Amino acid sequence: MKTDLPGQPASARGLFRGVRAFTLTEVMVASAIFSLAIAGVIACNMFGLQLFELSKAKMGASDDARQAISLMVSEIRSCDHVRVGSYDGINFVEADVNTVQQGNAVQVEPSRTNPDSYIWYYWATNAAGDKSLNRRVNNSSRVMIIANSVSNQVVFTSEHYDGTPQTNSFDNRVINLTLRFYQLANPLVRIGPGGLFDYYQLNTKITKRRLN
Repeated sequence: MKTDLPGQPASARGLFRGVRAFTLTEVMVASAIFSLAIAGVIACNMFGLQLFELSKAKMGASDDARQAISLMVSEIRSCDHVRVGSYDGINFVEADVNTVQQGNAVQVEPSRTNPDSYIWYYWATNAAGDKSLNRRVNNSSRVMIIANSVSNQVVFTSEHYDGTPQTNSFDNRVINLTLRFYQLANPLVRIGPGGLFDYYQLNTKITKRRLN
C-alpha cells in the first residue's frame, strides 16, 4: 500500500516523514524552565534596586550629618570653655557638680573674658512636634536647625579621656555627641518597623584644642 501523498516529489515526502512536533509535556517543561529564568532575572533586579536604595539613604544621611555637625565641631574645638547642661526652653542650666555631666544642651564660650558671648546647641521639640538639635547665638531669637528627627533627649555627655563620664566641670573634657534619628531627611526615609533601617545613630567625640 502506498502512503505517499499524490502530487508531491519523493524528496518532500521523505522530509515530512522526519519532522515531529513538540509534545504537550515538552512544551510544559520548556515553559517552566523559561519562567524560572525570568523569575530569577526579576528577583536579581529587585535585589539590586533595594540595595541601591539602602546605599543611597546611607550616603545621603552620612553627608547630611557631616554638614550638620561640622560647624559645631569647629566652634567647640576653638572655644575657650564649654559647659554641659540642659535647656528648658528659655535658659541654659549647667549640670550640677558631683553629678554626671550630661544633658540636652551645651554652652560654647569663645572667650571667658566676654561672658555675654556664647553659643547654645540644644535639643528641643518645636510646635509641629519635630524633635531637633538647634543652634542659638547669645540667646537671640534666630534659631538654626542643625539636625531634624532626633529621638534622644540626652545628646551631650562630658567624658574623661578614657570614656568615663565626668562629674565635674574639668577643662580638659571630651564632649560625646550622640544623635539617634527616627527619620532621614535626604532622601526621606522612615526608620523602624517597615522602614529600611532598624535604627540610625550618629556618634562623635569633640575636645578643645586649647586648655586653660
